[in-house]
Amino acid sequence: MHVRFSDAARSDISRIRDFIKPLNPVAARRVVDFIIATAYQLKNFPFLGRAGREEGTREVSIPKYP
Repeated sequence: MHVRFSDAARSDISRIRDFIKPLNPVAARRVVDFIIATAYQLKNFPFLGRAGREEGTREVSIPKYP
């Protein structure tokens, strides 16, 4: 399985980072790294999460962060 982020997902991740970074740059990096690492788990566990809205995709929730 290939893991790719949509443009919207990349934008969301950037917005999350930009929101947290002024308050705590280290936490911003940690959150972004956790989101990306969780998504890349799909490479080894292709049925993780749920079927995506688009055919042939999967979606993974990040429950650790609101």
